[in-house]
Amino acid sequence: MDDVAIVSAVRTPIGAYLGGLSDVPAYELGALILDEAVKRAKVGPGEVDEVILGQSYQNGESVNIARMALLAAGWPVETTGITLDRRCCSGLDAICFGAMKILSGYADIVVAGGVESMSRAELYIPGEYVKKGLGGKTDPRFGFMPRGHGAMPMWGLPLFDRIQRAREIYEPSHGLLGRNRSAGQQKIESVKAL
Repeated sequence: MDDVAIVSAVRTPIGAYLGGLSDVPAYELGALILDEAVKRAKVGPGEVDEVILGQSYQNGESVNIARMALLAAGWPVETTGITLDRRCCSGLDAICFGAMKILSGYADIVVAGGVESMSRAELYIPGEYVKKGLGGKTDPRFGFMPRGHGAMPMWGLPLFDRIQRAREIYEPSHGLLGRNRSAGQQKIESVKAL
């Protein structure tokens, strides 16, 4: 195989912490996306050689989200699924791994992407939510700070500086997404999740 092409793209709606999608397991959201992706590509689920999904925050309810999503979608049990965790790059790496599978001759058709439900990420305990998001978890040494943020003062980096730098780096991208969405120019259409 010399060429690899992305022939369809779909996403779920962007939600909010403890919003309308918070009770929907991530693998069920993934199942919706898998079905819609093959429908748009005019490919049957049985033609897919492998599903590769990236997920940064797996939990005990949905380990190997790729396999769980394809089974929840009713795809053939013979279809394999693998989950990658590269934090923020997980979905992009899943697509790259899919392309490598095709280029190396190990697959002809791969469905790849990312899946996450931040309402059910590491803040989630089955049957119970941390109502304040990250603010509900504290570092025992720093008391008031979420884990991870507490390390910044030890390195001499005030939390405000870290947040300000992140805003300067990511605001242009997020602003562009917002402007495109407002203008109706979002290229990837979402599937109805509820």
